[in-house]
Amino acid sequence: MRLLDFFVLVILLVAILFGAYLIWFNLPLKTQEFMADNVGGKTLSVYTNGTQFYPNMRYPDKKISYSIAEDCDSEKEISVVRAFSILSDKTILSFNRIQSNGEVEILCSDIAPEPQDAKHFVAGEGGPKEIYESGPYYVIISGKVSLYRDEKCDEPKIALHEILHALGFDHNNNLESILYPITSCDEKIDSYIIDEINRLYSIKSAPDLTITSVRAEKTGKYLSFTIEIANYGLIDALDVNLSLYAGDEKIRDFEFQGISIGNKKKMSATNVVIPRDADKIIFQAYLTDVSDELSFENNWAELNIVKE
Repeated sequence: MRLLDFFVLVILLVAILFGAYLIWFNLPLKTQEFMADNVGGKTLSVYTNGTQFYPNMRYPDKKISYSIAEDCDSEKEISVVRAFSILSDKTILSFNRIQSNGEVEILCSDIAPEPQDAKHFVAGEGGPKEIYESGPYYVIISGKVSLYRDEKCDEPKIALHEILHALGFDHNNNLESILYPITSCDEKIDSYIIDEINRLYSIKSAPDLTITSVRAEKTGKYLSFTIEIANYGLIDALDVNLSLYAGDEKIRDFEFQGISIGNKKKMSATNVVIPRDADKIIFQAYLTDVSDELSFENNWAELNIVKE
């Protein structure tokens, strides 16, 4: 055999072996399922003492805006401003007045509702108007206070009572409490109300991404998965992204866009190429627009191949 013929034969043999390897490498194989060992990491828990309409009610930030309707007379306007000032002095909250559409909207009327209407109080009414349930929180987006009677006390007891309702606090049975159903001049703001406000609003205003569920399987080097991410924080999460790791190797990023408070988004992907021998994958959710969250311990999920 001539040298040239031998060389050509060797090249053909190498080409055949390489082609066979490529065919083997890409042949459909048995599908292997991943099992989630850890999903969402540590879940954030918040203590509640049951003094509110719902557990852990608060506005997104400790700086809360309010507006007073133009038809409120000067006496009601003064009592409202004083009430917010008292709450600002006693708690970590701060309030700023704006022209209209405040987070707490103050309305006034000279006509009180009929006493038999259980939805109203004789002197006024107040409470959260728009609420989002977000993980351990009930986030108040807006509240409303309606004042019907003028103050008869040295302190703005009616305004304080109704504003505390707008902050999420329910009535109690303490005759000396500002939240007793019938208002009197000797009532005071309970210490538990001050403590509860300070506790709730000491928590920073931030999103909280949580991987709530994930399923994955691979066939050869091709991975398919479905994952769900929630925002259990106090503000919207913008520009949410998801990283996929196979072992310690980062495979790629996926864009989730934004997730508003109390909502979830689901993503599915197929034929994502990962190392053929990968037996562990990790998903990690993160934000590109902010560096802070309520907790970073619930942003990840670890999955391992189910052993037969």
